[in-house]
Order: sequence, then structure tokens, then C-alpha cells
Amino acid sequence: DTLHIYGYEGSESIAESLSSLGTDSSDSDVDYDFLNDWGPRFKMLAELYGSDPREELLY
Repeated sequence: DTLHIYGYEGSESIAESLSSLGTDSSDSDVDYDFLNDWGPRFKMLAELYGSDPREELLY
């Protein structure tokens, strides 16, 4: 393993490492329906993250 330092953020930075940026929710807790409101440029993203009620019934 090799340590690479890409940029110094100064002593004011509250993030010491990427591991300090934890997540508190799982993907299933997030409602991605708002992606449908972003227009046609985000249609594929909305389809990937959007929920299909038929898929939920299969499980």
C-alpha cells in the first residue's frame, strides 16, 4: 500500500479521513422519487434508483 497526499486542506478541515464520512441510512431508506422531477436528462438515473411496486411484490 502507498499513501498519496493529493491536497492539503489546512488545519480548518473537520474531515480527517474518508472513514469519518459515515452513512446513517441504508439505500432502502432513501426515497429517490424526486429524480423523476429532474427532467429527461436524469431519466435513466431515475429508472435505476426508482422503485417499481411490482418488484416489491415479488419478494
